[in-house]
Amino acid sequence: MRRAAVGLLLAAWLAVPTGAAAQTLLPLTPPLPDLARLVPFAEAPGEKPKLAGATLPLPPPPTDLPPFPLAAFAPPTADKPTAAVEQPGALACVGAFFGVASKALECGRARFAKSEYDDAAKALEQAARSGGDADLVLEARYWLAETYWVLGRVEQADRLFLQVVQTAPRGSDFALWATHGAAWTALRLGNAQRARDTFTQLLAGPMPLSMEPWVRHGLGLSSYALGRHQDAVAAWSALAAKGMPGARPGRSRGDRARAVRPGRPAPAPRSRPVEARLVEHPGRPVQGGRRRVSRVPHADVAGRRAQDRHRA
Repeated sequence: MRRAAVGLLLAAWLAVPTGAAAQTLLPLTPPLPDLARLVPFAEAPGEKPKLAGATLPLPPPPTDLPPFPLAAFAPPTADKPTAAVEQPGALACVGAFFGVASKALECGRARFAKSEYDDAAKALEQAARSGGDADLVLEARYWLAETYWVLGRVEQADRLFLQVVQTAPRGSDFALWATHGAAWTALRLGNAQRARDTFTQLLAGPMPLSMEPWVRHGLGLSSYALGRHQDAVAAWSALAAKGMPGARPGRSRGDRARAVRPGRPAPAPRSRPVEARLVEHPGRPVQGGRRRVSRVPHADVAGRRAQDRHRA
């Protein structure tokens, strides 16, 4: 049987033509099937469908939280305007040493103008306790209150300001300035309602130019402290629209100090036109202890400097 099969294979091999033996034999491992014809082609859409999100309800507002605290505020750091300081007499502090009430008042005002507040408080306290002339005691109390304000003794300053307001003649300068001081002390002590009422009262009448911006700013601060924010914005807007007045002589501490020093008048303002400049001549000797200067037109400054360098 095996011999018959081998014979058949040999006969079949001999029967195949000679060109067929050169054909490539198929691999023993069959290829993978082509599945592309079995899966249909699907084109992706150009736009994705909109997704409808779920509408969630908003959470309820918090009801147990405290209100937002207001910002801390303080009076301006600049010197608060005061009444005009009169020039003291000769040897005022010497007379205060011997117990003269009028000299003690003059010495206290002079010390206050020179920013010597501790010494000013001692002299003014002596004048306020004299119990002599009513006008002298009134003025001494006012300046003592202003001194206490600068020293940070607000409660004592507030009490003295209110005493001056109650005892001073209505419409007098000390009554006006004491009312202004009492408004600021009330604000510092936390009594914003009294401060706002006082500032409103001051705005209703005439006042010095140096006091008006302080009154408007104080009205804004007191309104803000009371939670009346619209009134505060209106007060500050009016202050910004009106603008700050120019500095008046004798208002600052340095000007007050110069005003009370006898024999030392304030220097006159120097007129300096735009078309002129003071040009220093380099290389020239100093004459009379002062450097030689000359006033030349602004257009010739560069040329004059070049000529001076060439001559030197």
